[in-house]
Amino acid sequence: MHTSIVIVSVLTFLIHYVGTLSLSIRLVGLKTQLWSMSFAIFNIISIVSRVSNTLQAPLMAKYVETQIQTGQTTDLSYFRVVILCATLGTAAAGFSMPTFQRLLSVAVVKYYELHSFIKVFGKALSPKALPYYRQSFKRLSWNVWQLLKNREGITLKMLLVNVLVNAIATIAVLACLYAGYLNPNLRATASSMSGVVNGLSVALALVLVDPYVALFSDEVNVGKRPKTDYYRYIAFLFVARLLGTVLAQFLLLPFAHLVLWIVEWQLF
Repeated sequence: MHTSIVIVSVLTFLIHYVGTLSLSIRLVGLKTQLWSMSFAIFNIISIVSRVSNTLQAPLMAKYVETQIQTGQTTDLSYFRVVILCATLGTAAAGFSMPTFQRLLSVAVVKYYELHSFIKVFGKALSPKALPYYRQSFKRLSWNVWQLLKNREGITLKMLLVNVLVNAIATIAVLACLYAGYLNPNLRATASSMSGVVNGLSVALALVLVDPYVALFSDEVNVGKRPKTDYYRYIAFLFVARLLGTVLAQFLLLPFAHLVLWIVEWQLF
């Protein structure tokens, strides 16, 4: 396998691993009632995902460029391997979410004691913290899967929108790069379309997903809904993310051809 593909696969795993762990921020906020600090600390942790996201596109683009210049066929299966890594990263994050939730809760509380993320990070790396890591390890409870049996208060439409948004976000870069391979003369234009496709997924999330999540959070916070409903909602969001990465496998080619059709349009 091409070295660039291996690196991109690892980066994609990290992007979706950290992105899925973001679901646990709201659970930590609900548990500690320190919502702003929970988001602030996670934003620092998510730098790993942001750096990975920055590197993913140029590395994948270099692979496509190399294949075009050498006259070789760009293997679509490599793109599918990258998407598979997105699925694996999402699944891994789901199973490690209970442990991460515990650790992030401690980090949030510790920040209020130490008033410095550097000090919190230093204590986290201290050998004295090792026993606590073992104590914090928690397997994904079977009760989580039991929650999925009841969809009360969670509309099917909202779940499907979440699946679609995550599918589009997963293939935004990949579909545009593959469209550039299909028409090498327009590969620069096709590659630049990744921002448009990403923007579409972000717009859908901001308009259709985030307000619903915020409303659900507020209703739980003020006591209109039980906390169990919120745990159920997070579990469904995780499943929607996972299914979104699976759906991305089927949307890759159609989106690549759609991007190609757009860039071949006379407007461009």
